[in-house]
Amino acid sequence: MHDLKKRKEIEEKRLQGTSAVELAKLYAVPRGTVYYWVRNIILSDDAKRKLMNNTIEGRRLGRLTLKKRRDKENELIKVKANLSLKSLSVDISSIKIFCALLYWAQGAKKSSSMRFINSDPLMIHTFLTLLRKGFEINDSKFKVNVHIHHYHDDEKVKEYWSKITGIPLSQFNRSYRKLNAGLSKKEGYMGCITIYYYDVKIAKELTWLYTTLHTMI
Repeated sequence: MHDLKKRKEIEEKRLQGTSAVELAKLYAVPRGTVYYWVRNIILSDDAKRKLMNNTIEGRRLGRLTLKKRRDKENELIKVKANLSLKSLSVDISSIKIFCALLYWAQGAKKSSSMRFINSDPLMIHTFLTLLRKGFEINDSKFKVNVHIHHYHDDEKVKEYWSKITGIPLSQFNRSYRKLNAGLSKKEGYMGCITIYYYDVKIAKELTWLYTTLHTMI
């Protein structure tokens, strides 16, 4: 009798446009059982509209809940990261090591000269900042190659990277245009640059740092 009463109430609410998922939660009945009980119920147009509107609203609330959870997780990550940064001791040695690690990831693996390649302005700016602070650098020895696509304005791209790097346009070589079918265009993409610095000693020190570091960990 208890199940029959519950089933009758579920069927009535289903006719009003309540979803099977909501009914399962409301009456603490397995979802599969609810689907079985309401499988032959024909909904009115009003009930269908209500069900559709509730579905749309449920998805919206679900996305909002997910966003709030992600925002909370991101805040916790930021707190942990900031604690790590606060405990970090930054001196010339650590600056050189940071620079060497970036060079290990994106630099050319030749000890005769230093070559760093990337399209991320933050990566480029960070590497050059570390390089200039960690080593005695003569800025006039920098050379830059820019790799662009056919849709790029060569002059604007060079001016952009000149501001990012602090390297004057006079030290930029002729740009290299990559082959592109023209089917896709990445918005905000300002090409890829290669930074050259011809100093054997610095190149060797960077290489020695990153190839030796793993033995100390």
